[in-house]
Amino acid sequence: MHINLQPGEHALVGYGSLLSVASMERTLGHPYAGPWHVVRVNGWRRGWDVQMPNTQWAYRDGDRSVTPERVVYLNVRPQTNAHINGALFVITADEMSLFDQRESVYDRVDVTSAIEGVHITGGAAWMYVAQTQFVWRQPSQPPGAIIRRSYVEILETAHAELGDAFRREYDATTDALPTHLVVDDLRT
Repeated sequence: MHINLQPGEHALVGYGSLLSVASMERTLGHPYAGPWHVVRVNGWRRGWDVQMPNTQWAYRDGDRSVTPERVVYLNVRPQTNAHINGALFVITADEMSLFDQRESVYDRVDVTSAIEGVHITGGAAWMYVAQTQFVWRQPSQPPGAIIRRSYVEILETAHAELGDAFRREYDATTDALPTHLVVDDLRT
């Protein structure tokens, strides 16, 4: 497969909630009608190690509402002889700025040369990688950090849409979900 990006277009690789077209469309604010392809990105491993400062989520602990300090999401890290599977889609520069806002604790990294499954010309393929100050590889417990069940459900829905083979590869290329952090989240 070949994608020739036009001036002002970018390819973006989703590996977490951006595997979900519905999640992507919420950020875009409109239906997505462009190309969308499953790809591999060589030289990377997916894990649960980015912790965003919490500004909008809580969970119930018995009768009380608890506001955690941080919310854990998926991230990727360079790893030799590894790869991740993901979804590649094409957006405009204006749309890219919406994703930059959404992924504010991540930096965009050019992964064009690491893409397998789609050949990109005319521009770059980007993937979000957590900024160092938000990477947290120490053990955590609620209320210090949580994983939103609604985020896990976004992933589960995307995996169901992408099929069993995609899910098996995702599981093989992703660190295990720290289930002790998963809570039924509430928007504050």
